[in-house]
Amino acid sequence: MKIIEIRDYVTLPCDDASEGIRRAFEDAKAQNADEIRFEAGVYNLKTPIAYDTDQSAHDAGAVLQENKEVLIPVIGFKNFTVRGAIDENGEPA
Repeated sequence: MKIIEIRDYVTLPCDDASEGIRRAFEDAKAQNADEIRFEAGVYNLKTPIAYDTDQSAHDAGAVLQENKEVLIPVIGFKNFTVRGAIDENGEPA
């Protein structure tokens, strides 16, 4: 089982973990990883990227968007787990 550890991409605490988490997902996809693991902590996501999309308008009168701003594009994964730390009550840590 191939596991990507977020701590290898993001050092907490940090003001914006967006780029590090994006790189972790890119590496996970390139390495055909099975899982990404997040340690306990707060991961601030502030910097979106423009992502090309083939999606069209969803509602009547909506404008076609060729790209949209996203924080973490998670596309093309199969049988993949994103696992975060939990506390003794099963809540996010």
